Amino acid sequence: MRLRQEYTYLFDPFDPSGSEGLELPANTDYKNFLVMANYSSDARKRLSFNLNTRSGGYFNRTRINFSGNLAYRYQPWGFASLNFSYNRIRLPEPYNSSNLYLIGPRFDFTFHAMFSGQPLSNTIARLVI
Repeated sequence: MRLRQEYTYLFDPFDPSGSEGLELPANTDYKNFLVMANYSSDARKRLSFNLNTRSGGYFNRTRINFSGNLAYRYQPWGFASLNFSYNRIRLPEPYNSSNLYLIGPRFDFTFHAMFSGQPLSNTIARLVI
């Protein structure tokens, strides 16, 4: 767990809620404190996960973030994983607040080419959806 202070200067107008609402004005700066934490399981196991949080000040109010991934290895062929992220952004009026969700699957397959009975250097093909 860590405590961090961040400084942000906006060179251009920006809507931190991602909702096409009123933008924070350009040429403004923000100083915020946030708490960060991370937990990772043993990645050598067939099933592993990683959890993160990054919560605290966000521009002129607050954000709660929770993210991570869940991965399943099927050796020697590859792995499948699911990445996720949730951001709860609360801004004062007249700016928009929002809840943002992101889910992203990923599939990695490994192909080993054989030539004259001897494996070539590992040839890796990756399919990312």
